[in-house]
Amino acid sequence: MPTASELGAAIDALGIDKRQLLASTAEQAKDQIRTIRSLQGELRSIKRTANLEMKTIRAAYRDKIANAGSVTGGIFSLFGKRGLAGNLRADAKRATRRDRDRDLAPFEDLKLYIDNLLAQLADAKNQFDAYLGELKIAAGTERPSRDSKGPSSGQFCTSCGKRVGKTHKFCASCGKKIERGST
Repeated sequence: MPTASELGAAIDALGIDKRQLLASTAEQAKDQIRTIRSLQGELRSIKRTANLEMKTIRAAYRDKIANAGSVTGGIFSLFGKRGLAGNLRADAKRATRRDRDRDLAPFEDLKLYIDNLLAQLADAKNQFDAYLGELKIAAGTERPSRDSKGPSSGQFCTSCGKRVGKTHKFCASCGKKIERGST
């Protein structure tokens, strides 16, 4: 299984921090959205790997925690020192939990970093979607919304501008979820 450092290196290899997400045309914006979706998929894959590694670490420590201090505690119990035996077992379990938490910490930090990157990418994608929507409205290929009910009462996709049925949940053209206002 990969270490947190190796997963961090995989994130660095994606070059997200060094990318400039700019577009001056609709085609460039669509390319950037495709790039963002690809990066989001890669980050989610790395996060799944981190979650699996954390699950493995927890499973390995589960037995260690359950059995921590049982040998030395058992010896003291035999000699009538039950209080001391209980304290030894409790100390051993606490130490084992600290070891587990120390091993999990890099993965937890990595997951927070991934969540931050995913949020930034989602914001960038939303900006490109808004830019495309503005271009479509300006070009006359999408009808602007008449009121707060959403795009023409849910008749047009906000992503590609294609007409959608009133009961459709996703656009048949681009696959984006149809956003509908309250009626």
